[in-house]
Amino acid sequence: MFSYGDTVIHHRFTGTIRNAQNQSVKQFASPVEVHGVAVAPGSGSEPSQGLSYRVVSKMTIYLPSGVGFSAQDEVTVRGQRYGVDGEAQGPWVNPFTGWSPGDAVTLKRVTG
Repeated sequence: MFSYGDTVIHHRFTGTIRNAQNQSVKQFASPVEVHGVAVAPGSGSEPSQGLSYRVVSKMTIYLPSGVGFSAQDEVTVRGQRYGVDGEAQGPWVNPFTGWSPGDAVTLKRVTG
């Protein structure tokens, strides 16, 4: 899709199982590479109060329509694993040219 785009790894959510401690654990299908993906840096935030070390990082990826990302899927981008934040939005259209290259997916990663 994008000649110089990144390759991301799509981890499709398939359901949950119970582990040995009876906790619900997400299960994913075999990872699938998606080539030619545009990666747009997003935002990062930290709590303004307290002694928390939590950091929330977001970004948007642009990929071909029909890949089928859902809200419970996960994506590895440049070695970091993110959760899908909401549903895929698309197809998006360039307001200057009318070009419609595909879907936009917001990703979120929480650390700390």
